[in-house]
Amino acid sequence: MAHRINDPDSESNFLIQRGVNSFVQTVRNRTTRAENGPQGKTFWGFVNTASNPQWRAINMVRTRKAVLEVIPRTLAQYIGRNLGPHLITTIGRAIEGFLGELHGLPEPAILSGWRVLWPRELNSDGVMAVGGSAFRVKFQEAPPLLDLQIYTEPNEQSFDITAAEIAAAMSAFAVQGQLYGVGAAA
Repeated sequence: MAHRINDPDSESNFLIQRGVNSFVQTVRNRTTRAENGPQGKTFWGFVNTASNPQWRAINMVRTRKAVLEVIPRTLAQYIGRNLGPHLITTIGRAIEGFLGELHGLPEPAILSGWRVLWPRELNSDGVMAVGGSAFRVKFQEAPPLLDLQIYTEPNEQSFDITAAEIAAAMSAFAVQGQLYGVGAAA
């Protein structure tokens, strides 16, 4: 399969733009296993078959699934303890700490602005009377970067900087003469 990362019309990029993942050859030496997985190939894909665009990104689905699995396992230690302000605050802080860890990763799994709420409407007297408690956890998974555009343009100020560097070098090495327009009247 043709793969050129900077060519949106290459076969691999054409497919990924249409939601089709693929394996691409990233290292030309096909006998090496030192880089990018077996024989220089890597998985080039970020999406699944979900119809909802919010849940198309594989990493976002995996993050949500991990949170839904980890939080209950982590909080199981509080089951059976007496319901009260201390317990509810401790549970809320534990959830916030976990979300903070997800945000603090080198590649954050969630974006800033998460919230852990204990809404009274979900915690009625009847719910609490039988030992129930409910939290609302709001967070946003970090989406994958799918479209990176780099624009280049000339930087004419570079000539002024270069001329100043030349003048400084000439001065440092005691080269006689001056450059036109640098430190002298034209």
